[in-house]
Formats: sequence, structure tokens, C-alpha cells
Amino acid sequence: MIAKNIKTILFASLIVAMILPFSAMPTADAEPTDRKFLKFLKLAEKQTALQAKIDNLEHKESKANKIEKLEERINKIQQKMDRLQQKYIDDVIPTKKEMEKLEAQGLSVFNKLSDPNSEHFLGEVPDGFFVSPIKKSVHIIFENSLIREETFSASPQKADIPSQDLSVNGGVIDGMPFTVGTIQKNSHFIKCSDRTTDCRYLMGGLAVDEGGETSTLSFFAKQKDGDVGFVMTAHGANAKGKIIDQYPTRDVGTVDKITSEAWGKCDCAFVKATQTTVKKIFKRSGVADSISSFSTSLPSEGTWLQVSGVSSGTKYGTYEKWSSKYGMVIDVKLKGGDSGAPLTTIGSNVKVYGMIHAADRFGSNSYATPYSTIKSDLDLR
Repeated sequence: MIAKNIKTILFASLIVAMILPFSAMPTADAEPTDRKFLKFLKLAEKQTALQAKIDNLEHKESKANKIEKLEERINKIQQKMDRLQQKYIDDVIPTKKEMEKLEAQGLSVFNKLSDPNSEHFLGEVPDGFFVSPIKKSVHIIFENSLIREETFSASPQKADIPSQDLSVNGGVIDGMPFTVGTIQKNSHFIKCSDRTTDCRYLMGGLAVDEGGETSTLSFFAKQKDGDVGFVMTAHGANAKGKIIDQYPTRDVGTVDKITSEAWGKCDCAFVKATQTTVKKIFKRSGVADSISSFSTSLPSEGTWLQVSGVSSGTKYGTYEKWSSKYGMVIDVKLKGGDSGAPLTTIGSNVKVYGMIHAADRFGSNSYATPYSTIKSDLDLR
């Protein structure tokens, strides 16, 4: 009775979501637990500790030799991290031929779940899907604004797994696991410590507010005309000319350029700042990662990435794949208020790959706009 149970679980949750703000919805962590990744994180923490020593020495004179030695240690650690990352990618990412087979299986499952004449029909046609190369499964997507509970059939449906396995809103059809989720832009706010304090400098990962809706400052930016400021989501900025506050009330800039929020478009805005913005990403109280570069290409599938959001704090996820409709698919569960969270590599010096613009309420995925799109649409240098 899979489809009926899926609809019961999914849309009972949806009713709650319509009553409660998104920020109040419970979420589950979906961070990588691979041993290689845990070792990778320990190395990243060593880098952070060494970088803190460098920052302290930079305030003192005649310490250049010590700083150079610490930088050498950081570089050696980075080489170990790069090797671990590549081993993980080699282990988990399917070959091109294997991926083509998975895509074909995923399309078949999607078609069965979308077909009103199929025993697996969900009751309403989903809006899209993608196949995870890491989970070897297909994720079925509904866009929240299109779902109407009353359109779903109450007739029993069947699939080839017992109903007690449906706690994740999914199942298995013809040997292919699938999950079901809905996408909801996450512009609401849950209070998080430190990211909401009155900071001397603006940086990625801090709370910004427009009209009572709080989201996350993404990263430092400079436009071709020379204006300096920061990037955030369009749905967090609302409109050109809006005043952006650092939570809760301090004016830190004005929206200078804003794009469309529509799916497939860059949900992004440039804010001309009235306060110094630095190339750093807030990680936790007293610790910030430095931005080393901005990538105009996508990461390799399986790359471990870091998200720094107002509500969820610093979290880690895996780059799943590119979706032409939803953008970069990241296997990490986020909350309301994380819109705009910078998506970066992990370490004391990070590379920016993009910005979170949406989250999947009932799945474990979030979606990001790549930096190349942000750069082009906002006329950044």
C-alpha cells in the first residue's frame, strides 16, 4: 500500500507545514558519516587551529619565520585532505555507463509514479526528479505551491516493499529506491547564537534582515562598476532599493541589483554595503574561515562541502549532481533562515562554489546557485 502511505505521511506533514512557519518544522541531520570524511574533518580542524596561531602571530613583529612554517604545515594537511577526498570520490561515484543505467532506472520509476494508469501513481504528477549518483536512488520532487491535498486519490496502491519501510517517504520500485519531497524556499528565521550579534565586520554566514524576514548573508562581492558589498538571495532582499539590516535593526546596506526568484533563474541580489564586508565565512563563535577563491566551475560529484547558515550553523554535505531546474543538489538538510548560506569547500581557507537558495522540506536535500551564475547575473568582478 505504498502510494497511499506515502501520501498519508507526506501530506499530513504538509498540513502541519501550512499551519506552522517553516522554521518550526523538525529536521534530521544528513551529514556524511564515511570514515574518510570524519578523518577529513579532523584534518580541517587542525588547519583551523594552525590558522588561528598565524592570525595571532600577524599582530606581532619579527615572526615571519614562524608564520612560514605554520603555512607549510597547513599546505601539507591540505594535500592529505585532497587525497582523502579523491579516494572517496573514486569509491562512490559510478562510471558513466553505470550512471546511464541509473538514470534510465530513475526515469522509469518517475514515469510509474507520475502515470495515473499505474498502480504506483502518487495521485498528482510530480514536478521533477533527479537520480543520486551516491545514494543510487531517485528523488521525486513536488513544488510546494502546486500541491493540493484534495487532489490525491484515496484508492490503495501497491509496490514491492512493506509499508513499515515508508518512514522516509519513499520505497522501492523495480529494485530502484526512491524518496519523495517538496521544495520550499526557506526565508523564515530561527534564532541562532552569535550569527545574530552586532558584528564589527560583515561576512558570510551572518544573519541579515529585510522587512522582518531574516536570511543569511552569503559572501563578499564587488561589482564591475566598483561598488563593494555582499550577495544574498533575491527572496530575502525582496526588491531593489530595500534597506538590509544586520539582525535585528542595524542598517548595513541597500539592495542595488536583484534578479528573478523563479525556478531556473538566479535567486540572487547584490547589496551595496555601508559597513566593511570581509572575505570570510562565519563558522562558530570566534572562528571564521578565510575565502581563498571563487569557483566558476562545479565541484566533482561526491565532493564534501560546507554550508554556513543562520539557523543550522555550520553543516556538511555532499555534492550530488547538477539539476538544470533546481541547480546544485547538495545532500544536506537545512532549515528556514538558511537561505543565502554560502556553499564552500572545507578547511581554514575555503573556495566558494555557490549559495543555497532552497531546501527540500521532506527530503534530505538543499539546492544552490553556482557562483558562475551569480557572478554573471549580478555583474560581479
